[in-house]
Amino acid sequence: MAWKPQLDQKRELMGKYKKLEETSTVGKRVSDRPNRRKLWKWSVASILAVLAFALLLNLLAPRPSNNLRSDELLFVGVLHRHGARMGLHQFTFENFSWPLHLGALTQEGMNQGFTFGKHLRSIYGPQMSGRSATADVTALEVMSTNYSRTQDTVHSVLLGLFSEAGVFPDLAQGDCSCRPDEGGSPSDVECVSQCLGLASIPPEIPRNIEVLDPSNIRSSLLLQASVCEGHPDWKQKWMQSDEYQIAENTTFLDQIKTVEKIVGGKAVCKVSQFQRDATVNETLQEQECYNVTLHVVEEVWDSAVCANASGIPYPASPPVQETTVNKLKKAVQWMWHHIYSKEQGPSVGGILLEDIIHRMSNAAAEVKSKHRKIGKTGERMQGASMTVYSAHDTTVASLLAALGHTDWILPGFLSHVVVELWGQRGVSTPSNLRVQIKYNDAGIGIDGCPETGCSMSEFVTAVAGRHMPMKNCTLV
Repeated sequence: MAWKPQLDQKRELMGKYKKLEETSTVGKRVSDRPNRRKLWKWSVASILAVLAFALLLNLLAPRPSNNLRSDELLFVGVLHRHGARMGLHQFTFENFSWPLHLGALTQEGMNQGFTFGKHLRSIYGPQMSGRSATADVTALEVMSTNYSRTQDTVHSVLLGLFSEAGVFPDLAQGDCSCRPDEGGSPSDVECVSQCLGLASIPPEIPRNIEVLDPSNIRSSLLLQASVCEGHPDWKQKWMQSDEYQIAENTTFLDQIKTVEKIVGGKAVCKVSQFQRDATVNETLQEQECYNVTLHVVEEVWDSAVCANASGIPYPASPPVQETTVNKLKKAVQWMWHHIYSKEQGPSVGGILLEDIIHRMSNAAAEVKSKHRKIGKTGERMQGASMTVYSAHDTTVASLLAALGHTDWILPGFLSHVVVELWGQRGVSTPSNLRVQIKYNDAGIGIDGCPETGCSMSEFVTAVAGRHMPMKNCTLV
């Protein structure tokens, strides 16, 4: 029949199609392909969902204290020692006279202050203004002890902080003839600028520096160790203790003998400032003489450091070598670590620590209240506040002791402690604020707050009991 060949042909084609269907896709049926595509899409979607969930958990997880998100500087407290100065004493064995008043800041000391101010500008200038590299004068508060060297230093620091980029002093062109009493009295900022050889004074430089009167309790802020009752008596008793006597007669006997060789005997005599300034027609006071002790080792070491900084051989014949200065430094370091110890910290620097904590708390509160006065532009608050304390090596050691830091080197000229407070915009809870402590630009750690920083709440806990209100000071 005519249709039979067509039927056979159709059956043959259907058989080939069935065989192709059974052997396609490496043994898989073609009908399974849609299911495999669905499975693959479901797997990818599941993996993405798991990754998204893990990312969400990571964002919601509490941050470690040393890795807080802190993108805005709220406050920075800067305590610095003065720059290079003349010696504090004129000894009879010294065959030279200090060219300036005892303790006066040198021209190089002013240069050190200016350089430090430039350094502060490079780090904190943009943070303070929020708009440019120039610090905001309204965001700055400055205090100094009642010494010419600290006041002259802070003037030079401010000149550096507010100077334009690329401006550096030209000491070769400097003229310090404007200085009153050869450095015995503080110079104004115009005179310091003239000493540095600067062409002009930044017009916005602050003039309202608070000088702390030693007769007022405010002086305890930077001179607590010497003006408040308690620590001076403790220090006098400690210098009569067995520990001190053993150090003097055994541990550092070699340093004492070295000083005896320098001074030419077992006693040393000082010449008063009055005697240095007296004429032949004036009656000179008696010299002050006493035996060489660890305290004298410290005084001679300090004079040698100051002389070397001014390019004066100490003494002129024979000169004290740097190795000798370093040898004496070991005894001084031991003594300072006992006088300004962690245990004595609250008694020597607790008032300054309390002031810094109070200022940090105010800076955080101003952000939270949305009424911050410093650098405010419209609804957005900009600029950190800065407090500069110009003081002494003893003040730097006192703050380190109050913080509970123990591994510190003797504060050299322009040594500084910086306490920074960082936070998130619009957030000022203690757990979201971060504190960083630095000594000479290197992060330092204390118990409860590592060198990488910690939260404000952790910092407050770490220094609990180590700070004290100013009203607790009774002036000596």
